Amino acid sequence: MVPYNGLYYIQIRENDRENSYLDMAMLAVREASSTSDIHNLLLKRKSDNPHEFSDEDQYNNNVIEDALKENSNIEWLAPILAKHSFTGDVREPLEFSDDNYAVMRLGNTITLAFPSDFSFQSKEIIFVVEGFYVPWVEE
Repeated sequence: MVPYNGLYYIQIRENDRENSYLDMAMLAVREASSTSDIHNLLLKRKSDNPHEFSDEDQYNNNVIEDALKENSNIEWLAPILAKHSFTGDVREPLEFSDDNYAVMRLGNTITLAFPSDFSFQSKEIIFVVEGFYVPWVEE
C-alpha cells in the first residue's frame, strides 16, 4: 500500500447479487521484524467457491483472529473515513465489532481511509474485516 495525501485508501465493492453486512473494518499494522509468524495462519480454502467455508476454515479464521488480537506488536487502526456510495458516512458501524452493520448491496462501494503514520518504521499491513452476507435468491 502506498499512502496518498498522508492516508491509506481501501475501497470495498459489492459485485455479487447478495447483501453484505460489514461489522468492523480495521488495519492491523505490525513490525515487519516481529518474531510472531502469522503468515502460516492465513486462510487457505479447500474450495474454489469464495462463499463456502468448512469447519476447518472457520477454525483457521478464529486462530488468525486470536493471534492478531493477542500480538502486542500490532497497532490497530480504525478508519478515519468510511463513505458508502449510497448511504454516506458509515464510519461508526465499522469502528468496532458490535453488531452495528454497514449494509452493501449489488454495486455499492465503501471507501475507507486510514492514517499512514505508524510508530513502526518497517511494517506489515493486514486489512481485517468482520461481517457476513446473505445470498440473493430469485423469487
